[in-house]
This record gives sequence, C-alpha cells and structure tokens, in this order.
Amino acid sequence: MLSILTSIGGTAFAYTGFSALVIEPKTGKVIYEHNATERRYPASLTKIMTLYILFEDLSKGKIKMNQRMPISQRAVKAECSCLRPKAGTSITVETAVKALIVQSANDVSIAVAEFIGGTEARFVERMNKTAKRLGMTNTHFVNPNGLPNDNQYTTARDMATLGVAIYNHFPKYYPLFQTESFYFDGRLIKGHNRVNSMLAGADGIKTGYIRKSGSNLVTSAQRGNTRLFGVVIGGRNTQSRDNIMVDIMEQSFEALQRNHRNPSISPIITEDLLVGYDPQKNPKPKQIVATNHKNKVNIVSNDAPQTIPTIKLISNHKTIASTTNSKKAAAIQVGAYKSRKSAQDRARMAHRKLQQGKIDVVLIDNLYRARLSGFSYEKATLACHQLKQSGNDCIVIAK
Repeated sequence: MLSILTSIGGTAFAYTGFSALVIEPKTGKVIYEHNATERRYPASLTKIMTLYILFEDLSKGKIKMNQRMPISQRAVKAECSCLRPKAGTSITVETAVKALIVQSANDVSIAVAEFIGGTEARFVERMNKTAKRLGMTNTHFVNPNGLPNDNQYTTARDMATLGVAIYNHFPKYYPLFQTESFYFDGRLIKGHNRVNSMLAGADGIKTGYIRKSGSNLVTSAQRGNTRLFGVVIGGRNTQSRDNIMVDIMEQSFEALQRNHRNPSISPIITEDLLVGYDPQKNPKPKQIVATNHKNKVNIVSNDAPQTIPTIKLISNHKTIASTTNSKKAAAIQVGAYKSRKSAQDRARMAHRKLQQGKIDVVLIDNLYRARLSGFSYEKATLACHQLKQSGNDCIVIAK
C-alpha cells in the first residue's frame, strides 16, 4: 500500500491512498467506508463549512440574499480560482453563495469571512466551533477557502457529517447546490461538478482540489425514497475521483436494494453521523464515538491507491459478499462512461490484459458500463484482483 508521511499540526500521519465514505442520512448509517477516519487536506470542501455558516445566518435573518458585502484588498489578493470583483466594490450575498458553489471562488470566501466574522480570523474561529458542535471530531480549519495549509485537515467521515448537516439543517438553501452556472459582470461562469450529470439522482454538493490533497468530492443523490451522501478525498485526478464516486454510490444503492429484497441480510451499518442540531435552539450535540472494530465497515486494500474496494454490508459480522455463491454468474466492471465507444475501448483494454471474459457494455442510468462477463463470482474476484495488481480500477458485479 502506498504510504506517505505528511505532517499536520506537528503530527505525522500516513497517507494511504484515497479515502471514502457513503451514508444514508435518513438513518445516519454508514454503508461504505475506506480509510474514512484518516486525516486529509479538505481543499475546497472547506467551503461547505463557509456556506453552512452563511446559511445559518440567512436562516436566522441576520443577513439577506440581496444584501451587499464589501470586497477588500485582502480578498482580491487570494490565490485563484476567483470571481475577480474589484477591491472597494461589493457583491450580493446571493452572488457570493453561487460563486462558492459553482466557481469555488477563493476571493469570495475571504469576503464572506470578513463580512460575517468581521475578520477572517474570527470567522475561522467560528468555523472550528461549528465543526465541534456538529461532531466533526477530527477536523481543523485555518482559512475559509481550503487553500494549502498543513494545519488544515479533515476526514471523509467528518465531511460526511458536514454534508448531511447542511442538507438537514437548511432545506431552503440546500437546492442551491444544484446551480450549474451563473452570470457575473457579463461573464457566464460554469461549474465543474461532472458527477451531477454522471450519477442518476445526484443533486450536489461540492468539489475540491489542491496538489497535496488530490481531487475531492462530496456528493448527494436520491432515488425514490432513498438518499445517500458520498465523500471521496484524494482522487488521483478528477476523472478517477468521479469514477470512484459513481461506483461507490451505485454499489451502495444496489446493496440497499438487495437488502430490501432479502431482509435476512440485515445491514448492521453501525455509525450514526447525524447530529440533531436545530440552528434556532442550539442544543448540545451528540458526539461521534468510535465503534467496536467488529461492527465497523473497515475495508483495507493492499492494492494500488485508486483501487475501489467492493461494498460490504455487515450482517452478524459477515459481509454480503461472503453470502454470495462462488459459482454464481458475475461480471467485472472497469468503468462507466457517457459514450458507448469509451466504454467499449475500456472493456477491450481490460480484456487484452486478462485474455478472458466477454466484452459487455450495459447502459444504466445514462451511463455505459464497461464490463467483462462470463465469470463465476469466484473467478471474477480473482480476475478483478489481477487487474488491480496492474493498477486498473474494477469492481465485481454479481448477477
């Protein structure tokens, strides 16, 4: 396993590839996790907390969407991406919200911090107090935008906590995360969250990237009465991050559907990430307590950093995978693409490496799934492991 020691707050921690987590916010149950409690740089996922505080003050009537916030000289000096309003001018709160969501504007993050907190330092202090109140026990902020700083860190678990909190606490404002573009100063500014169009039911929420963190993403999607939140931190690049997110979310939806059809496989997915916080009442939040490792979905991979471990739901300390008949038909999925040709090309590449299986392209939810079929579950698992050993992502699909 790749292991790079990185210093945060004077403490070294091991970077072991991407980290990820999927939860069902209605129940607070963890469906999937991989390195979810390892510290990572949040990058622009930091702005979810900046938006949380913005929404909090909006919900309390302290500020209004049409209210204008000044742009300081300090704000315009921020490292971009930037909205680029001029120092001495002002923008509306609504424009600031869209700039944070769509463009991930670092200059606007500072403007928001100064507008709400008086100074950036006081705003960051509020960010950390809010994180503590929400139960984000392994997160520390030093700026409102996520620009590189060794003392700024989080975990996939804490980002899931924040994502669910902003969804639950601010239903009036959460739909703004669906914003794909907006106009400012005569310019059309477009977003870059591709998963919203790749994953059926996706409706937000935020991307992030700095070199130290890799590509990060928090996503939420709803199908029928089921809503899931997913977090990926440390994607090798944007495409790898997006593919990981789509795969773990698809697997999680499928796992829940399988469990619904077969209630005897009960997912004892144990960790409750929901903190019952009412912004009007401010009750003392519940604290997240680490669970017994026997009850914890904890998947450890010794493969390449971007390998996607298969979803496993705990049932009496056994996984669904362990109940699968090894001779049952299965396929290997090696990617999901918008075009059939891209899916075919990827499947052919995997076929050349394995020299076994049948090339199969399946259209599901507007994405072409590149697969190799004709395996038993046992042989598919072995073949997928072989692909992973050569640095290729794959998952096993039971038929």
